[in-house]
Amino acid sequence: MKEKGAVPALIQLMLDPKVDRTIKAEAVRAVGRIDAAANKAILLRALTILPDYPPVGLYAAEALAKFKDQQTVETLRKYSAQVHNPYLMYKTQQAIRKLEKPKKQ
Repeated sequence: MKEKGAVPALIQLMLDPKVDRTIKAEAVRAVGRIDAAANKAILLRALTILPDYPPVGLYAAEALAKFKDQQTVETLRKYSAQVHNPYLMYKTQQAIRKLEKPKKQ
């Protein structure tokens, strides 16, 4: 599903309060895989959509691990401090470490 045209519909699913949380999580995952760069803001927002359902945050953090900017690192740090799920905390901290790792030359 590498179709950028699907992204607007996926974002609608993510934001619709009537949509099942499993579908929201898969929508976050798909947006991150299809075009994370163009949808960084919505992926950052995804961290707050369903804080009690770890897959949403996990998929957002995995997609955000592609960006090496201070805003993303700080947002992931704040998110990690609020997470109560040990696995999600680990994966978020793993994404932060990946972002902070110096680039190979």
